[in-house]
Amino acid sequence: MPTDSARNLYVRKRNGLVAIAVGFAGLYALCLPFQNQTNLLTYAENTAAADPAVAIAWSLAFLVATNLGLFGFFGVLAGLKELPLETSARARAGFRLKMAGANALALALWLVAVAESSPSNNALYAVIIPAAWLGVTLVRRGFRYDAISAAELLAQDARAPVVYLRSFRQDDDRLVPIYLRLLVFFVALNFEQILAAILSPIGPFVAVGRPSEELPELGAARMYLPDDRWREKVCALLGRARLVVIRLGATDNVWWEIEQALRMVDPARLIFVVVESGKKREQLLRRLGDMVHCSLREPEGRIPARLLHILNFGLRSYEAPLFVTFHSQWEPRYERCGIRWGASVAEHPAWPSIEHALRNILRDLALDAPRRKSRGAVFVLALVAGWAGGHWFYLGEKRRGLLYLLFFWTMVPEFLALRDLVRLTLATRKDFEARYPGFATPEDTGRLAPA
Repeated sequence: MPTDSARNLYVRKRNGLVAIAVGFAGLYALCLPFQNQTNLLTYAENTAAADPAVAIAWSLAFLVATNLGLFGFFGVLAGLKELPLETSARARAGFRLKMAGANALALALWLVAVAESSPSNNALYAVIIPAAWLGVTLVRRGFRYDAISAAELLAQDARAPVVYLRSFRQDDDRLVPIYLRLLVFFVALNFEQILAAILSPIGPFVAVGRPSEELPELGAARMYLPDDRWREKVCALLGRARLVVIRLGATDNVWWEIEQALRMVDPARLIFVVVESGKKREQLLRRLGDMVHCSLREPEGRIPARLLHILNFGLRSYEAPLFVTFHSQWEPRYERCGIRWGASVAEHPAWPSIEHALRNILRDLALDAPRRKSRGAVFVLALVAGWAGGHWFYLGEKRRGLLYLLFFWTMVPEFLALRDLVRLTLATRKDFEARYPGFATPEDTGRLAPA
């Protein structure tokens, strides 16, 4: 997807910040009358009964202020990602879906505030949960419009790729049961997105896409192939891959890909992962073991697998992934994900353990690389947690972040964070990456696959 000019990006980010400021100020002013009310729903009903015109005007003003802030928020994110909103119908379609989803989430948050103001309003949760689910679904779909294709990614980044092979049935597996997706925000991320975030610093993370899908799933950059050519293209990818990650599955196509990978790729550059549990896990490991002529079985860690399952409350689909790698002589090595905590647990509860396991594997291959950071995350942290120095901790300036955190009670860090927000957001990509190399586009290193 082509990018906008530097001038357009600056104007979009500047206008976005102004829209956020005006929208937030408007919402603050509109919510002042509700601050001392014990039952927001009753207060709203009484106000509407006393003067319907005032209630309608307030509702419209609230809607306008909310959308102004959301418009600015997603406008800034689009500017930081250099999306061509002015020239790309696809980018605009994604923007509209994000706005629609964010409106549904805003409605859910407002109804939560109303419901929590009095126990008599708990029936509102019958609306809150579907609204939150709809919001997350629409926002996720909106971001799928922004996904770059494998062809574009490989053209931009000439390093040898990290190839991800899996069954199409496993796309969008979020490692969390469906009934919990309605209750927690972090299930917006799927397993493949976690892999992409950890492995993309090694090389462009690519996969073959499902031919029938209208939009690419989030995670690996997709390439779409005709039925009569996909095997040929997969073999070509395996031939130049820096690393191959294969999720074990039940379909014949996955096992054909595994067979080709075992034949074409150095065993040290293969990473197998199995997420299924119980007998399914045993069957998949046994079948892989038969292909490599060795016995594979899940090792007992410090926490036995059965106990780990109980600690996860027996949730069928939230299992601890097991990574299997091989030395050059096909000697297996296991990295089992367990219970681990870290800042990334806010993004997905399994993220810290998956990242720990993969970094152990990458370190042995001399491929360990720091997690590539996002300017969008800097913007969000400065906006939401700037008073506590959240953006400085993320940028690696821990001393400055600690000063903000220690003196937040003076309210000075809040004003400094607003200044930081403007400066960091409006900086050009060149200037920003010069100061913070961790955000830079991969350089021309490691571009050839190892022999």
